[in-house]
Amino acid sequence: MTIEKEWNRACRDRNCLSLIPMDINFFKKYNDHYGHAMGDTCIKKVAKPLSNWRIRPCTGPRKRAGTG
Repeated sequence: MTIEKEWNRACRDRNCLSLIPMDINFFKKYNDHYGHAMGDTCIKKVAKPLSNWRIRPCTGPRKRAGTG
Protein backbone atom coordinates (compact mmCIF):
# COMPACT_ATOMS: atom_id res chain seq x y z
CA MET A 1 0.00 0.00 0.00
CA THR A 2 1.49 3.31 -1.01
CA ILE A 3 1.21 6.58 0.87
CA GLU A 4 -0.62 8.03 -2.12
CA LYS A 5 -3.30 5.31 -1.96
CA GLU A 6 -3.70 5.78 1.78
CA TRP A 7 -3.90 9.56 1.30
CA ASN A 8 -6.62 9.16 -1.34
CA ARG A 9 -8.52 6.71 0.88
CA ALA A 10 -8.36 9.12 3.81
CA CYS A 11 -9.61 12.00 1.66
CA ARG A 12 -12.39 9.91 0.17
CA ASP A 13 -13.53 8.63 3.58
CA ARG A 14 -12.91 11.98 5.27
CA ASN A 15 -10.49 10.39 7.74
CA CYS A 16 -7.15 11.42 9.10
CA LEU A 17 -3.88 9.90 7.98
CA SER A 18 -1.00 9.64 10.43
CA LEU A 19 2.61 8.88 9.63
CA ILE A 20 5.13 8.33 12.38
CA PRO A 21 8.67 8.50 11.05
CA MET A 22 11.17 6.60 13.16
CA ASP A 23 14.91 6.28 13.18
CA ILE A 24 17.03 3.51 14.63
CA ASN A 25 20.12 5.16 16.06
CA PHE A 26 23.37 3.97 14.47
CA PHE A 27 21.49 1.56 12.21
CA LYS A 28 23.78 2.16 9.24
CA LYS A 29 26.85 1.23 11.30
CA TYR A 30 25.04 -1.85 12.64
CA ASN A 31 23.92 -2.87 9.16
CA ASP A 32 27.39 -2.32 7.68
CA HIS A 33 29.09 -4.26 10.49
CA TYR A 34 26.70 -7.22 10.86
CA GLY A 35 25.32 -7.37 7.32
CA HIS A 36 21.95 -6.84 5.70
CA ALA A 37 20.39 -10.06 7.01
CA MET A 38 21.03 -9.00 10.62
CA GLY A 39 19.91 -5.47 9.75
CA ASP A 40 16.60 -6.84 8.46
CA THR A 41 16.22 -8.87 11.66
CA CYS A 42 16.83 -5.72 13.70
CA ILE A 43 14.16 -3.80 11.78
CA LYS A 44 11.67 -6.65 12.25
CA LYS A 45 12.31 -6.69 16.01
CA VAL A 46 11.71 -2.94 16.22
CA ALA A 47 8.58 -3.14 14.02
CA LYS A 48 6.95 -6.12 15.76
CA PRO A 49 5.50 -4.20 18.75
CA LEU A 50 4.33 -1.46 16.38
CA SER A 51 2.26 -4.00 14.45
CA ASN A 52 -0.24 -4.03 17.32
CA TRP A 53 -1.28 -0.50 16.32
CA ARG A 54 -2.92 -1.68 13.09
CA ILE A 55 -6.45 -0.62 12.39
CA ARG A 56 -6.79 -2.37 9.02
CA PRO A 57 -4.79 -5.26 7.58
CA CYS A 58 -3.06 -2.92 5.11
CA THR A 59 -1.76 -0.63 7.84
CA GLY A 60 1.26 -1.13 10.01
CA PRO A 61 5.00 -0.57 10.02
CA ARG A 62 6.79 -0.13 6.70
CA LYS A 63 10.48 0.03 5.93
CA ARG A 64 11.96 2.87 3.97
CA ALA A 65 15.70 2.97 3.53
CA GLY A 66 17.29 6.32 4.05
CA THR A 67 20.69 7.83 3.61
CA GLY A 68 23.33 8.78 6.09
